This record gives sequence, structure tokens and C-alpha cells, in this order.
Amino acid sequence: MTSKLYISFLIFCFLAVSCTTTKNTIENEKPQKIVKGVVLDSNEIPEADAEVAVKGTDRKTTTDKEGNFEIEATKGDILEVTTVYGEFYERRITNNSGYIRLVSSVVLLKN
Repeated sequence: MTSKLYISFLIFCFLAVSCTTTKNTIENEKPQKIVKGVVLDSNEIPEADAEVAVKGTDRKTTTDKEGNFEIEATKGDILEVTTVYGEFYERRITNNSGYIRLVSSVVLLKN
């Protein structure tokens, strides 16, 4: 009788911990969607082959020759942009439109 009660108690504890862990994981996940955008330099010329990454995750992509990109992200995420020239800047996604323009505020001076 005591062993059955002990086993029942262990099963109950296991299920309680499992349910709590699953609930916390689900609550901490933000719903993701595909965000499309374009990366432009300070003169609004498309930046080809720039890397766009979601800060704090392993999600990243590269822009095409017209500066376009698609990445899984959501409102509030920060996108990190690194151009082929080594420029780096961050922009927070502030809307749910699904399309954003990332324009560099860095002006490169040419000799």
C-alpha cells in the first residue's frame, strides 16, 4: 500500500513539473511571422549581400541584389544589419505591417 502511494505521488510530481514547464515555454514564445524588407544605404541605394539577423536568436538571412530580404520575426524584435562594407546598425521592428525599410544612417565619405 505504501509503495503504491509513493509511486502515485512521484507520478503526480512529474506531471505537475511537466505541465508547468510546458506552460512557461508557451508563454515565453512570441508569435513569429515572415517580415519582408529592404536594406538601403544612406543615399537609399539597395545594399546587396547585407546580413540581416534577429538579435538574440540564430535567425539570419542575406539580402538579394536589390537589397530585399525575408526573415522570421515579430514586432519588438531588433534586426541587426551588417553590410559588405562593415557598417553595422540595429533597428527595432515597430509595426506589424510585415514590410520594413532599413536605411543606414551611416554616411561613408569618399576621397
